[in-house]
Amino acid sequence: MTKRTGFTSTSRAKTWDEGLMVGTGTTGAALFSGEGHHLVSFGHERFFVPTGPVVTPPALADTLPALRTKLEEGPLDVAGAAQVERMMRDAWAVAGHDGSMLSPDPLLPVGLLRLAPRESSGVRDDVRTVDWAAGTGSVSWEDDQGRHGVTVRAHRGIDRITVILESTPAFTGTIRLEPPQVPARVDDQGPSPANRSALVRSAAVADGRTLTLVTESTAAHASGMPRATVTALIDAPGAAVTTLDDEVRIVDAVRVVIDIDVAVEHATGDSENPDGVPGNHTELFLRSTLDLGSGDERNVEAIRADPAAGVALTELAYAAGRYAVISATGTLPPTLQGVWAGSLAPAWGSDFTLNGNVQNGSCASMWSTGTPELLRSLFELVDGYRPHLAANARALFGARGVLVPAHMSTHGYANHFSADYPHQFWIGGAGWILRFAWDYAVACGDREFLLRQVWPFARDTMAFYEDVMVPGTDGVLHAIPSYSPENTPEGSPSAITVDATSEIMMIADAADLAGRIALLADDAESAARWGAWAKRLPPLRISADGQLSEWLHAGHPDQVAHRHASHLYSFWYGQSETFPAHLKEAARRTVRERVEWRAADPTPPPGRMEMAFGLVQLGLAAAAVGDADAALQCAEWLAREHFRANMMPTHDARTLFNVDAAGGLPALVAAMLIGGDESVLRVLPALPKVWSVGCVTGLRARGGLVIDRLEWTTETVELDLTAVPDSEWARPRTKARVSLPWLPAQATVDGASLNPAEIVFTPEPGRVRRFRFRR
Repeated sequence: MTKRTGFTSTSRAKTWDEGLMVGTGTTGAALFSGEGHHLVSFGHERFFVPTGPVVTPPALADTLPALRTKLEEGPLDVAGAAQVERMMRDAWAVAGHDGSMLSPDPLLPVGLLRLAPRESSGVRDDVRTVDWAAGTGSVSWEDDQGRHGVTVRAHRGIDRITVILESTPAFTGTIRLEPPQVPARVDDQGPSPANRSALVRSAAVADGRTLTLVTESTAAHASGMPRATVTALIDAPGAAVTTLDDEVRIVDAVRVVIDIDVAVEHATGDSENPDGVPGNHTELFLRSTLDLGSGDERNVEAIRADPAAGVALTELAYAAGRYAVISATGTLPPTLQGVWAGSLAPAWGSDFTLNGNVQNGSCASMWSTGTPELLRSLFELVDGYRPHLAANARALFGARGVLVPAHMSTHGYANHFSADYPHQFWIGGAGWILRFAWDYAVACGDREFLLRQVWPFARDTMAFYEDVMVPGTDGVLHAIPSYSPENTPEGSPSAITVDATSEIMMIADAADLAGRIALLADDAESAARWGAWAKRLPPLRISADGQLSEWLHAGHPDQVAHRHASHLYSFWYGQSETFPAHLKEAARRTVRERVEWRAADPTPPPGRMEMAFGLVQLGLAAAAVGDADAALQCAEWLAREHFRANMMPTHDARTLFNVDAAGGLPALVAAMLIGGDESVLRVLPALPKVWSVGCVTGLRARGGLVIDRLEWTTETVELDLTAVPDSEWARPRTKARVSLPWLPAQATVDGASLNPAEIVFTPEPGRVRRFRFRR
């Protein structure tokens, strides 16, 4: 059996995004190679650099009555879309803005460490290794002087990066801290300027065995000027060390240890660099392991080159993804590029994109693969901008409560939108955050968190939805305007719609969760009101071709040829357990159609293998409806096409470094092995035939259940299960039911026989129940 705790590679990394990456959760480092030297690029979770003054959202609330009237008449035509665009521009003009799409303030790198030998020729036999459990990346090579190696290690608890250089017979050369590099290629795929080099300035000094680099914002406006200080302490026992200007020269060093500290502060003087983050890296990583029985111990290039190695690649990607998420989660969740800022032109500013990337990407597997406490970072991000979220609700909808925007970095204002991407009318965000808060609290048994931190947010979320939903003549509540990210109905000139399915699903989920929290807070009145209110939401719709429609309004035709699948939301979080069979069949058909669309050209754009988290959305829904083949296709596409030779993920197939697949693929694998809601535990709901044997540890299930171990063969299934302490409040019934996709020939729990047709048990904290099923 194969235990994936790292990998070996024979490729070279010439750019930072191909490098070996480590992270403390707060600070990230990428080790790569130049001509005759090695570089380590550093990033920090707080080094978002302002591109201009903060712009609050325009006052659109007064325009809503006219817009709603127009949408109630039917979908927008060309003239109507143009009229709405003029309304948006007029509102921006009043706010003093020209109406162009505002970009988020980007996360930029803070500096580089350069290790340059005095002479290096005939470089050969490069070997790269990463130890995911230890949080280290190493490269070794041979040249005319001997054998050399550089190791980069991340220390999560103390937020420090250590670089170790070892050489036989010895190293002679220089060590420098340098400003971030202007990229040789443009990484920015979004609307932001391609070259960010004018946004920062850097200065380096050397003093004895200490190197210091200060990189700071050049902005001169009121939003603050973040300053990053990189300090390198050099220890080279037995070597001759001299200092010249901004570099340290070392002669005949066998071992050099460089401790790197990165601190970020703002112009206010308030430090934004915490003293480490909770959790031990190794312990977090080892909480969940996946063994699908590949037994493949080859280096990563050999596995990636083998078309028949899908199982081994999935094992690797599961471990690599969990490693990346743990390494990039500190006091904030991972950005689009985690904490590995290596480019002055990061794609989409490397922000927090909350209409899918964060939830279906970096944060997707935190609770299900055994690290739910990492989700606290997401709530700290959102809670930090609560005044901004309230301002969004007032300005854009004239409503109470909170509106969570589609994008965040240095603020929470919903100001990132255009005619093609009307994010200002996307209202599902708060409901989606509430879902993650509930899942975290249940997975940790943290009822106090729900009552203290989430209950006020739940009330504000429901106040917003109560204000913005529009009652029809039949009393049904409608979302007018509405937006399904980032899609437009087939043939329509506008993405502004009525009743996007995903938003109705998110709002219904929010009402249900808010009601549950209300009961915990002894507010039965609010729970009853929201329950009755939710019954007035419109029903889901099946389109003429049998798919689950992305818009509930019949005037909005589906657009299958699209990277998103947001309208499958309820199938990701166990809500679909109560759906009738015809809705599940519609979802199954939806998944199949979109998988087939991608399969027609599974290449990077302009091909159809764009955006990893769209595959996650399809795969999670496939797992929920028991379509193992479609779920496997999504998982193997993610593992093969969306991870590079450094086992770090990409946004599109093999291009554009992005951490979405790091969280998304483990979440998908977990959903294929464990599913259900708070009343039923589904075991192996979407097990592919090629995963004929396997073992997974450390998964979580709804209702506060912990799967210590799930092991299966072609003949038996064994399950060790317990419950999280203080989680009984999350389970609606005393007993839970175990469901398998096939009827066992024999079933036992703790050695006692069970009726295979009715497998029920009482979850008990601290007591491991062992189930054994014979096929």
